[in-house]
Order: sequence, then C-alpha cells, then structure tokens
Amino acid sequence: DYEVNSGNRGVMALQRILGVPDDGIVGPVTLENVSLHAPDDLIRKLCDERLAFLKRLHTWRLFGRGWGRRVAEVKELAMKMAAEPAPKSGEG
Repeated sequence: DYEVNSGNRGVMALQRILGVPDDGIVGPVTLENVSLHAPDDLIRKLCDERLAFLKRLHTWRLFGRGWGRRVAEVKELAMKMAAEPAPKSGEG
C-alpha cells in the first residue's frame, strides 16, 4: 500500500529502517535483514515513517484525516497478518 499510494517510497523507507542501502530494490540484502527483525516492530516503524511523510505534505490539511485513517487500517491489518502462523510448505 505504501509503495503504490505514496510514490514508490515504501521499499526505500523499509531499507532505511533496516539500515541497508536504500536503492529501492528488494533483493537478498533487504530480505535477509527483514528476516532478522520482528514483524510487528517493522510494521510499526514503517507505518510511523509513512505517516510522518504524509504529514509533511502541503496537502495534509486537506487529505490528512483520510490518509491517517488509511495508514491506521493498513497497520491494523498488517499486525493481524503478522500474528498469524505462516502457511506450511504446500499450503498456499
């Protein structure tokens, strides 16, 4: 949602949070570092960074309430997804 709706910033924001070069490419270095972090921590940090970015936009006063609600909804859904056990191999 971040990557699509906030102008290709999602991957680079994630990379900055991880402390890896922010080249915008989800490659082995990014994926390896994601696996070293708790999903809920990454979700919180990424949503906080996205909300901070949106608040810096000059159109925040006009669209901020909806944007803020969207970030909160995405965060809530992502946290629920992170709490679910990963499917076993072959379970789709």
